[in-house]
Amino acid sequence: MSFVEVTALWAVAISLSQPSQIPDRTLSGRVEDSLGGGIPGATITVVCDDQVLEGMSDEVGQFTMLGLPPLQCLVAVDMEHFAKMTVDVDLTENSVFDAKLTLSLAGLEAEVVVTPALGTAEQSFGVPEAVTVTTRAEIKSRPHQILPQVLREETGILVQQTTTAQGSPFIRGFSAQRIVYLLDGVRFNTSTFRAGATQYLGWINPALVERLEVVRGPSSVQYGSDSIGGTINVLSMEPTPSSVGRRVTGVVEGVFGSADLSGSSNATVLVQDDTWAFRLGGGGRRVGELRTGRGRDSHSAVTRFLGLPSKTLYNKLPDTDFSQTGAHLAATFDAGDDASLNAFFLHEEQFGVSRHDRRLGGDGRYRSEFEPQRLDFGYIRYQQGQMGWLDGWSASLSLNRQQDGRLEQSHPNSTIERQEGRVLAIGYQARGARVIADRHALTFGGELYDEYIAAARTLQDPVTDLLTTVRPRIPDGTRYTSSGLFLQTASEIVPGRLTLRAGIRHGYFLFRTRSVPRFNVRSQRIPVNALTFHSGTVLGLTDTMNVTFAVSRGFRAANAFDLG
Repeated sequence: MSFVEVTALWAVAISLSQPSQIPDRTLSGRVEDSLGGGIPGATITVVCDDQVLEGMSDEVGQFTMLGLPPLQCLVAVDMEHFAKMTVDVDLTENSVFDAKLTLSLAGLEAEVVVTPALGTAEQSFGVPEAVTVTTRAEIKSRPHQILPQVLREETGILVQQTTTAQGSPFIRGFSAQRIVYLLDGVRFNTSTFRAGATQYLGWINPALVERLEVVRGPSSVQYGSDSIGGTINVLSMEPTPSSVGRRVTGVVEGVFGSADLSGSSNATVLVQDDTWAFRLGGGGRRVGELRTGRGRDSHSAVTRFLGLPSKTLYNKLPDTDFSQTGAHLAATFDAGDDASLNAFFLHEEQFGVSRHDRRLGGDGRYRSEFEPQRLDFGYIRYQQGQMGWLDGWSASLSLNRQQDGRLEQSHPNSTIERQEGRVLAIGYQARGARVIADRHALTFGGELYDEYIAAARTLQDPVTDLLTTVRPRIPDGTRYTSSGLFLQTASEIVPGRLTLRAGIRHGYFLFRTRSVPRFNVRSQRIPVNALTFHSGTVLGLTDTMNVTFAVSRGFRAANAFDLG
């Protein structure tokens, strides 16, 4: 036998002696709670070297994962309101492996970042403020067309809707310009917010929201002016780098509503690598006219002014239909040295929005429309852990462009009034944190938002088409600058039992207009400044019971809508 033949036989023998790596293993089992009850809808992730498979438990908690390799694998189970569980399984011996996965309740705690006195994510159970956290699972389980409707089931929050495309939350009796809205911690309010109910939170597509965090009560130290009733922080879904190499996943979802023949669809693509990840998504919705119970409208102008039932003219609420389209892009980059760079951009636009309560649904006006309704919002944020004497710091640059127009006409022959406003807010944020002796945390920082306002208002005669330009609500070319510096401290006096917090902020605001003689607008420069404070105590009686004390001073500087 030749040398070549011997070598070939030796190679064949070696290959036959190796264990087969054919992915023919099966993992099955049941996800249950501590009392033995099955948990439906739990996400099961199996990681075998570079292979990752995901599944979900059925209505009785059972699951089956096919096509797994004969390796040592890691199984992770995740379910809302339960503590995440991981376990190692050996699939090298048996072709079928049966597992019983028992999850324990997560308890009363939920992460919250809307009150970062420690400079990091905190537990809502351990902060003195009244905090509400609405998770992604809760958002998906609640019927809604716009984001504010998700908050209707939360404690201490009332949502007012003047038309289907708009919604304004009330917290402790305050709304609109007396509540601070944040998107990923970046200020969403502008100086053009009016005193009445506003529509701006309804522009954000609920499909991109990971969760909502609400602080009830003044929190001006953390986020400045307008936080009289409270603060609402909208947190988007942040893409995270993959730990198992490059992955490409996607989600397509659709929703249909029978009461208004509404439909919406959203699509998202997520690409993850070891050091970066990005998410691209878009969607649209079309909402039809709402069909009420028995087709009756108790607020109808037909009933109020003529004493006739609303069904005399219509069975569905007119002018409650609208459309919305939008897209978003989010990216995360590993910048090394415990640092990361995040970028986010969102565009949303609504079409065909009318005020039902001003037309046949209320005042009986001929026309009352909102168009355009357009939002462009984005930011870039760099954050790093340990650097010098700082335990963490971050810096952000943001852009917030909001365009809001409206049209009013009382009857067919009356004057048509058109108003259009556009505001561009460029924001700068910086924040640092320092932990002393593991029990005392110091957080400090500042921000500046510079706003540029463009506005126009016209009156049109419907008979002659004569167009007259008049003074807008806020003069064209108005500038508004808001800035602030803050300092917060949190000290754990008795570990796990007593925590003291305190904070102080100085804010400076500047309103200025240029002279427009034909509209009788004078050149003005109006500065405002204020000092606000906050203090709180958390006294832990047991592991599941706390007593909290808090004293805060809320503050709202007069904005461009007030001074214009």
